[in-house]
Amino acid sequence: GEGDLKNSLLQKASENITFHGNQSAEIVQEAYKKANFILLPSKSEGWPKVIAEGMFYGAIPLVTKVSCVPWMLGEESRGLLLTLDIQKDITSIKQLIADAKRYSQMSREAQNWSQNYTLDSFEMAIKEVLL
Repeated sequence: GEGDLKNSLLQKASENITFHGNQSAEIVQEAYKKANFILLPSKSEGWPKVIAEGMFYGAIPLVTKVSCVPWMLGEESRGLLLTLDIQKDITSIKQLIADAKRYSQMSREAQNWSQNYTLDSFEMAIKEVLL
């Protein structure tokens, strides 16, 4: 049944996923640079800063439809919205991985979008308001 599938997937994931705990910003940045994806299957996330950080380095977000995430993903041009239906989500991810052109474009668009939200751009916007 579906419960067995979820348990099987969780077992396989636990064999391939390592939790490193709290790390310095430098270590996290290096991890983002090596990452293909950033995963956030949340039901209640507010402004998901971690998603924007991963996108900054080209990691493709795999996230649920919470808060402003659909806007951040630009109608899925910069990442995939998970449905939490495991079969559908696996199919969507496999299709993305199999399509090298779409994968590369999505990574680039995620990176370009996120890099528009650097501290420099915020500082410029604040100066414009104050002047």
